Amino acid sequence: MTSETSSTIGSVVSRTASLTTAVRVIRIASWVFLALGVVASLSQEPSLVVAAATCGAMFAVSTTAIRVQNLAPSGIILQILSLAGAILTMAAVALTGGPGSPFTVLAMMPSLLASMIGGYRIGLATSLLSAGLLTAMTLTAADFDALVSSAGTIGLFPLVALLVAQIRALMIEAVKRADHLEAATAEAEAELERLGQANDLLRRLTDLYAEGSTNPVDVGRAAIEAIVESQPGSFATATLFDSQGPVVVARAGTDAADLVKSQFPLGDGLTTSGVVSIGTPRELSPQEREEIERLLRPVAVSFSNAVLLQEIAGEAVREERLRLARELHDEVGPALAALGFSLDSATMQANDPSLQNELTSVREALGTVVDDLRGIIADLRSDESGSLTSALLSSLANLEPPPEIKVDVHERRPPRSTAGRQILAILTEATRNAYRHAEATSITVTGLVDRDQVEAEVIDDGKGFDPTRLPEGHYGVMGMRERADRIGATVEIDSGDSGTTVRVVWKEKR
Repeated sequence: MTSETSSTIGSVVSRTASLTTAVRVIRIASWVFLALGVVASLSQEPSLVVAAATCGAMFAVSTTAIRVQNLAPSGIILQILSLAGAILTMAAVALTGGPGSPFTVLAMMPSLLASMIGGYRIGLATSLLSAGLLTAMTLTAADFDALVSSAGTIGLFPLVALLVAQIRALMIEAVKRADHLEAATAEAEAELERLGQANDLLRRLTDLYAEGSTNPVDVGRAAIEAIVESQPGSFATATLFDSQGPVVVARAGTDAADLVKSQFPLGDGLTTSGVVSIGTPRELSPQEREEIERLLRPVAVSFSNAVLLQEIAGEAVREERLRLARELHDEVGPALAALGFSLDSATMQANDPSLQNELTSVREALGTVVDDLRGIIADLRSDESGSLTSALLSSLANLEPPPEIKVDVHERRPPRSTAGRQILAILTEATRNAYRHAEATSITVTGLVDRDQVEAEVIDDGKGFDPTRLPEGHYGVMGMRERADRIGATVEIDSGDSGTTVRVVWKEKR
């Protein structure tokens, strides 16, 4: 018997109530038969009775004081104790008359105890030792009739040992089967719970699809809510990697510093479209991680589709912007230029001074429209993933004569495309107003630009104005505020006798 097998059996033995009870009964029986043997042998020599009782008591005390069933895995200790017990009890038998001794029943106890604890091998060895010693006692007496009469008792030792060992084996097998059944039941219950969680998430996703909502926000929220429900005290976020960086699309639970963080990438095996971050009170087991990964498969598909659709939509938007830029440049631009030449010609041919003034005003207004058109074309052709500084300088490059513009904007990441376009338009309009109307000689643009927030200022040294009383026909300030309202930004204008500051503040709403 290997040490691993012995350890397993010892564990089963220690957890078997019936087997433990049987061992206790044998121990108690050892004391009972010891006492009966002493009483039954009182008619014999007192010193021999004391010696026999001492030998039997040594066995009974040793088996009672030591928890033998817990020593079963060691093997050697059990063997020594069993064989020593056989020798001690047979010594008691020998001291009080041999085969006919009242201590003969006590001599059965080591074999029974060894069989019950150690099984066939140790039990049979102990019983054979006891039977051999009893046979030797009988042969020493040289009494054939005594040998015949004690043959049944001698044969009873191995027979009883084998019977008890068989009972022990049946008990252990019953416990093993019960353990296997318990483990299988626990596994089945755990699997049913996992299937229930998966079914709950599937039901939520099915409801979303039935409602026509397949966007990653809804799908991600449904998934991480299911995860947080399956992991009490946890926290989770779902992040989508769109074309301009990571975006947290859903949160569930309450974050805490002592949570153990785990990440689960979402993708199609080739690219990663997002990630789910989970904080749990304890580290997740491999089985729990596998279950979470299974729950997140629909989320991975949704996120991958979202990224793909975004790429397709982004490409379509870029193509449309370029098409509009080409049409404005190739069709509207020449038409406005021709209109400008016509106004110049009409102005030179007009004889009425008042008419000349009117035509000159119209020509100036047309020049403003041409400048705006050039800015729009530059904006349409600008790379949305590029810096706000580059886009601003590009949109102002067509101003004649070029003003002195200093741009000192700290850019971490480009803002989202929609917000970025509106903020660029606001800063461009503020800069052009400073150049056209305030007659500024120096314009400075400063600020901080990040993906989810922008703080920028346009400062000029030109003529101030009253922001609350705008001249008729000047809609630049109104346009800036309308653009700001579209993205949830604010525009503040501070203007005095000399110089104007336009401040733009935008922060993405969560």
